[in-house]
Amino acid sequence: IFIALQATYIFGGVVNITNDTFTYAEYARRGFFELIAIAAFTYLIMLATEKLIERNTEHHSKAFKYLSAALVIQVMVLMVFAFNRLSLYEAAFGFTTLRLYSHAFIVLLAVVYLFLLYKIFIDTKESTFVLRTFFAVAFFVAAMNFLNPDAFIAQKNLERFNATGKIDYDYLSGLSSDANPVLVAIFEKGDTTERSPLGRALYDRSTVGSVGWQSWNKSRADETSLLSGYQTELSVYKDYQKLPLESQTSE
Repeated sequence: IFIALQATYIFGGVVNITNDTFTYAEYARRGFFELIAIAAFTYLIMLATEKLIERNTEHHSKAFKYLSAALVIQVMVLMVFAFNRLSLYEAAFGFTTLRLYSHAFIVLLAVVYLFLLYKIFIDTKESTFVLRTFFAVAFFVAAMNFLNPDAFIAQKNLERFNATGKIDYDYLSGLSSDANPVLVAIFEKGDTTERSPLGRALYDRSTVGSVGWQSWNKSRADETSLLSGYQTELSVYKDYQKLPLESQTSE
């Protein structure tokens, strides 16, 4: 019923944002939190039905299996919609850490629901489902670390910059040392004035003195080596001060 009632809202995309005066942020966040609420509600329904109705059976009944599968498929449909909304948001304003992790969480949620479906149809043991979910979460954490989020975000914003000429220098200037190779590439492409926030951030990093061995890490060492060749260009921005936001187009 929810999917049917929200069909226009879900499929409208940019049209919804224009006609219904939603901002991109509202459109994406509303879809994401609706997904979380419905996913939790659906899981509770299935859990309660399994415990209270199917509890005396060694194997689940066909009716329970098929109805549960129907619920899971509908939640999956909403996951696709929420994923697409976030993609619209990123296309309009670029990647950020929060948007990246929201995307990744939707994928994790889909995996957990597939495990739940497997539990209902094949292996009814609660302990096995919990163990699979634990490993999925552990793999998610490890995968995000190997992905190197800041470098990934910077690269995606560079691709968007190449395609549209739009970029948020203020946000990028706050990314960690992991993103420096891409940030330097963005700095070199950017307009001399507009890239000032990024130039100041890179200048500050280039002037950081040596640190003790306790604070050493590879990203910072690579940063020092990389930025040492840009001292002259970056020194132009050493006195740049970020002005207070007076007006800003709402996302």
